[in-house]
Amino acid sequence: MSMLRKTSFLLFLLCLLFSLTNVAQRKSNLIYFDDQPDLSWKNFKAKANKRSNYQALTYSGLELSMQFDADGIRISTYAIFKPRESWTKNKKSAYLLNHEQQHFNLSELYARKFREALSIHSFKKSGADRFKEIQTLYKSFYSQMEKQQKKYDKESEHSKNKDQQEKWNQFIQGELLELKNFNDTETTVPF
Repeated sequence: MSMLRKTSFLLFLLCLLFSLTNVAQRKSNLIYFDDQPDLSWKNFKAKANKRSNYQALTYSGLELSMQFDADGIRISTYAIFKPRESWTKNKKSAYLLNHEQQHFNLSELYARKFREALSIHSFKKSGADRFKEIQTLYKSFYSQMEKQQKKYDKESEHSKNKDQQEKWNQFIQGELLELKNFNDTETTVPF
């Protein structure tokens, strides 16, 4: 067996293992935007940090899995919410819940931006190197998402600035609508 085939086979096994792990997590400890885009206070299961100056914390982000199939590398990208790490001190405020919802929506926005990038990116590498190229692209979008989350909190003053909060609400919804063609969680990158 050639070195390239061995490397490809090992990479395939790693992707399969990673994908199976993600499937198990999907059932138990994460909320996926494509399954449940709207959060409620019941989703915030962590104990509130009483020392925090903030009223709530949303732990959201992106999840990536890759599998090889006959057509190429099948990539699943999800916006996720972690209930066991998200908390609130105020389960009655719809306004605060909206602010936290927008964090989850920003995660979905960057999942869509990543999917869009996959559809137009000119991949220069093949085999295991293509896998690394996809991971590098993903890390770039994850980093952009984290910066945007911080900017959102800073400009909205963690929801205290109502004018900025409304601007962000409209901005995020407009961007999601603009990228509605990339709401499918799966993308295939040909070999």
